[in-house]
Amino acid sequence: MKFTLTKNTTNALKVFSALLVMVHHYVLFIMPPDVVISSWILRGLEGQAGVLGVAIFFFLSGYGLMESEKHTHLSFKEFTERRFFKVYLPVVLVTAIWMVVCEFVPGFTHPSDESVGRIVWGLLFSFNDAVMWFVRVLIGLYVIFYLFVLIYKRNPKGGLVFLVTATVGLIVVVVLHFGEFAAISVPLFPFGMVLSIYRDKRATVPVMLGFLVVLAVSYYYLYYLGLAVHASVNFLIIALIMVICSLRRIDIAVPAVLALLSYDVYLIHNKVIMVISGQPHLHHFRIYLLITAICTLLFFFLRTRLSCKKKSKSVV
Repeated sequence: MKFTLTKNTTNALKVFSALLVMVHHYVLFIMPPDVVISSWILRGLEGQAGVLGVAIFFFLSGYGLMESEKHTHLSFKEFTERRFFKVYLPVVLVTAIWMVVCEFVPGFTHPSDESVGRIVWGLLFSFNDAVMWFVRVLIGLYVIFYLFVLIYKRNPKGGLVFLVTATVGLIVVVVLHFGEFAAISVPLFPFGMVLSIYRDKRATVPVMLGFLVVLAVSYYYLYYLGLAVHASVNFLIIALIMVICSLRRIDIAVPAVLALLSYDVYLIHNKVIMVISGQPHLHHFRIYLLITAICTLLFFFLRTRLSCKKKSKSVV
């Protein structure tokens, strides 16, 4: 069994994971609780969709970075610049826009009423959005990834030991700062890295599937039952992706622009929810979807224009 994840299928999974998170937060924060309770589908979306979306995102990120590393090694400067412009800068930009929007949304703590220190912290670190915890965790995973690559090239066994140790350390930090729910998907980033490294070996898929089983069982001892069940569902879906993509070549084509927009959806959708939550006439899902789509497209256009200007200056 050899695991193969095509570019098209990766893009499709990116879009799927973004939609899961987007729908999860809508059901959780906007839909009436009595309506959610009355439907097992809505209960599933409320309880599982968000953590599953993040789990798939982390898995794809770890796997994709390692696949890229296998083809082209980036210097520290190149790696940092790419992560900065692709991941961090868009968050800061959307946060800055959101801080301005907050001035016109009733019921919010306006940035102008806060101290300079809190404004800077909100802009550069907390991003003024509770669901942006995953970006801060992702940055920590990027640091682990790059250090792992440096160590692994000199000492493969030492690199794997570092990867496990650093991941456990990050999980502890995430639990302390964001809660247990945020930590259950963290191991899937290094899991994707290791799968990429050894994917050409016949025994890799069975061994990695076994590791997921062990990880799932351990979660029943580390976390409370409900959270362990959520984690087990995540691992089951990742295992299914692994098995399906190992048994045959799967190529699910989606428009490339949707994959490019998926990260922007993560950044924007919850801010739309915060705006419409106090406006009952905007609570219909189609309205939420429309507003999110419009804001996402506008932001994507803005950041791509800024990126083009940066490239043109570097060429000059």
